[in-house]
Amino acid sequence: MIILSDDIIFRKAVIHLLNVELGKFAPAQDLFMMQPDVIELVRKQVCYLLNSDELKAADWNTKEPVFQKLEQMNEKDDKSFIQTSAYLADRLFDIMCDSVEIPSADLLYLSFQTNQEIYYALIKLNYQNSFMHELMKYDNEEIISNIRHKKILPLGKRISEGIIFNLSLQKVMLKEI
Repeated sequence: MIILSDDIIFRKAVIHLLNVELGKFAPAQDLFMMQPDVIELVRKQVCYLLNSDELKAADWNTKEPVFQKLEQMNEKDDKSFIQTSAYLADRLFDIMCDSVEIPSADLLYLSFQTNQEIYYALIKLNYQNSFMHELMKYDNEEIISNIRHKKILPLGKRISEGIIFNLSLQKVMLKEI
C-alpha cells in the first residue's frame, strides 16, 4: 500500500545531537516543536522512507533491551517519550564512536500515525558540509570570506538511514546505507 504524505500525522518529536568528532552526545531535554515548513519536509522524508523499496524488514526481538524500552514507553507521557528516545540515541552513539566511518548526525525520533496505526521512527540526519559566504571589512576593504558549516535537514536529498517501529504489529523496518 502506498502511503501519501498527507496521510502522515505527527504526534511527537525530539532531536538528539550525536557528534562523534567532538565525542559529544547531547540528549534532548524537551520535545522538538517543528515549524510548518520543517513538518512538511520531514513528512515528505517519512513518506519516502515508508514507500522505499530499500526498506527491509527486521526481526522483532522482545529480549533485546531496545525493544523492551520501546514496549515500556508511554508515548502520552512526554518524559517517558524523551527518556526512551535518549536511551536509543545513546546506544546508537556508542556504536558510532566505535567506528570512524560512521559520520556525526542528529537523531530525529518521532511518533506518527497513518491508517490508524501508530509508528515510531528513528531518522539519522547525517551532518553535511556546506559553504556560504560573508562580506567582511578588513583594513577598510571588503573581503569575501567563505564559511564552512554543517547542515542537518536533507533539503532535496533522501534519508539514507532510518528505522520505523510498529509496536502493535511488532514490526521493524530498516533503511541503511
